[in-house]
Amino acid sequence: MTNSPVKALYKAMSRLRRRLYLAALLAFAVAVQEGTAFAQGEVSEEDGKTAAQEIFATDAPATETPASELPAPEALTPETLTPETLTTESLSEAAPLSLFQSQKGGLNSADDTRVIAAPPGRDQGAVTSSDLEAVGMEIFGLLSPEEGGLGYDLWRGSSRRSIAPVLAALPQPVSSPARQKLFSSLLLSRAYDPGGPAGDIPFMTLRARKLYDAGQLRDAEMILDQTSEPLVDLVSLQLLSELYLLAQRTRSACAIAARTRSASDDPFWSRLRTFCYIVADDRAAAQLGADLLAEQGYQDQLFFFAVANRIDNAGLSYNDLELQDAIHFALLADGGPGTIDGFPGEVLNTRSRALRAASLLLAGVRGRGAGDLATIQIPLAEEAVMNGSVLPVRLAILYGSVIFGEGEAAALIASESAAQPSVRKAAAIYQAMASTVMPVDRAMLLKVAWDDAVRYDRRALFIALYRDALQLLPIEPALDVFAAEFAQVSLAAGAYPEAAKWLGLGWQARERSDLATGSKSGPATGILPATGILKDLSVALRIVAPETAEFEPRWDIAARLSDAGDNATAQRRAVLEVRLFEAFGGKLDEQTRQLLAGYTPSVRGKMPETGVLSGLDAAARAGRRGEVILLTLTALGDSKSAQIPIIVTSKCISALLRTGFMEEAKTLAIESLLVDL
Repeated sequence: MTNSPVKALYKAMSRLRRRLYLAALLAFAVAVQEGTAFAQGEVSEEDGKTAAQEIFATDAPATETPASELPAPEALTPETLTPETLTTESLSEAAPLSLFQSQKGGLNSADDTRVIAAPPGRDQGAVTSSDLEAVGMEIFGLLSPEEGGLGYDLWRGSSRRSIAPVLAALPQPVSSPARQKLFSSLLLSRAYDPGGPAGDIPFMTLRARKLYDAGQLRDAEMILDQTSEPLVDLVSLQLLSELYLLAQRTRSACAIAARTRSASDDPFWSRLRTFCYIVADDRAAAQLGADLLAEQGYQDQLFFFAVANRIDNAGLSYNDLELQDAIHFALLADGGPGTIDGFPGEVLNTRSRALRAASLLLAGVRGRGAGDLATIQIPLAEEAVMNGSVLPVRLAILYGSVIFGEGEAAALIASESAAQPSVRKAAAIYQAMASTVMPVDRAMLLKVAWDDAVRYDRRALFIALYRDALQLLPIEPALDVFAAEFAQVSLAAGAYPEAAKWLGLGWQARERSDLATGSKSGPATGILPATGILKDLSVALRIVAPETAEFEPRWDIAARLSDAGDNATAQRRAVLEVRLFEAFGGKLDEQTRQLLAGYTPSVRGKMPETGVLSGLDAAARAGRRGEVILLTLTALGDSKSAQIPIIVTSKCISALLRTGFMEEAKTLAIESLLVDL
């Protein structure tokens, strides 16, 4: 092997709701009023710690044996790791894997742990009956129906063989908060496994893999940990190994690698064993493993560069190389000789949500200063809040740790929005909100934050951070200038009664005002909400919550279609409104149907693959609820709402309504109706 091309290369080149959220706001207010600007979070040149570390420390990996003291993988033999002992529990060291909070309670839950109730009829001293003969005997998941799950019978009538490939190919809906919530609910719900042959990959592993890919690492591990049988299939063991690597629990990952020595020659296991030899300081075995992979034609420049740096301190550069999996992450992040000082700050070129979620934890534990906070921790935390991987209060702590010079925060808040979102401006708004008590001032700050959220397509982040603050505002004439924005936020948050009140306030202001100039007197001055936006929002509210829409003149459906004229955007909106009105049970008259037929050519967007919509309709007719959500997410994909054909949106919402998913259907409908506003 001494003359292998890899060896020659080596020698030649030798990252809330309820009380906790309000408590964080109060703490911010006290700190700002005292002029401390969260001095406890201020970066010290001596220790380099930030306030964020105190939060992230609760998620820190368990302390492990130093890498130099780890046994070589040969010592972890199959004889000592039998199938009976190879479970997630036996491979845990001092504490369970804990990267982020679970999804219980949604984005605004203050609970960092999930209490998993026993499946019906198990471990509670009582036996419950069930008529789920058509489904499997095992139940997996983290959310009971009382906790927001979709029901134990989610997969009733579904065949595991038919839905497994659809689940495996399910896209991650990163562009849609409504679809992201539906995606998580589907994967986290406690439900009996579908019936039929088990296939090569356990159904729970398919669910856990999708959670992992979405960055919900803690949830993925908890799903795997629910099995009553040892994990022995290689797909499940690989996923568990990746979770351990991202949590920097090297011994657990290497124990699994040793167990699979004779079971698979897959490059993943060969690469993992090479990494394990490195941390065990067996350089010769690690070199041999890398040489074998190279001779087999394996292509992975970052892996080979990292191995060379770890073994020989070769000094190879990682510039423009993308981290793609957990082994890359472990090679660069475990802190051993040859790793990158300050990782993940210098090597965060990855599109993987799992690696970015793990990088957030690592950055919090190893925070090095204000620059790291602004360039690594806060951007990752913002992304994780939008994805549902961390609680908003954690981002609040990071925002509170940003230090501003005299007058800097006010200048940032008043500045024009840049092409890209500003971490410092977002932190300045958040800190100012904490120290401001006057409703008008708070409303102005919320509007600035909302305008930026719309500009940068970060509405989900705004709702997670400020929904409670908005609900505390008085809905009174002094704030009617903000009525349209706050009605839109309330609609997006599913707070329909509050949306109705804000819209009522806006309509009352329009009636009192001079419509020609838009001027008015009073404490709050500015441009009143335009009649057009009030109508658009009122129609959206009337579609999903008609019981709350008592303030706006009768909605003339035919007039909305007629008024669209030749404007393509107005046409699309009018057609969408009619189709959704019909989906939610509305009846169309003949005039409306004739007008609607004339706009059919204006409907645009990419249709899903053949069979998806027909399968969705069949699943809805048969009441196969899990399949309805699975095929809804498949049909909608990750396209932005404005790019989805109206017929696809309406069919998905109709299927959800037909199978009892009323709130989920409303959320999707509102998101599609608000996208062009």
